[in-house]
Amino acid sequence: MEQDQSRYQIPQHIDDPSMFYFLEIDEFITMLLPIGIGIFLSFLVTGMLFGAVSVIVLRKAKAKAGRGFIKHAAFWYLPSSFIYKLRRLPASYIREWR
Repeated sequence: MEQDQSRYQIPQHIDDPSMFYFLEIDEFITMLLPIGIGIFLSFLVTGMLFGAVSVIVLRKAKAKAGRGFIKHAAFWYLPSSFIYKLRRLPASYIREWR
């Protein structure tokens, strides 16, 4: 019986977001963009500072509004062709259904 239990691994934290080093994926991308622009424009230190500040702002916004607020804001405020094209999603500008 002991062998059967050791064959199966049950994750302890199934709802944890994907991480890259110590940052969540969206935070990592938010930090990577200013650093990349800073490298391109030869302002590496400035890009790193803007990246760190953007991660801090994003973390505070996620703490206040929830983890999925970026995805929800993108759905409501960006054009649907910019995000993704799925036929079953309603248009984001329709606020009330009759």
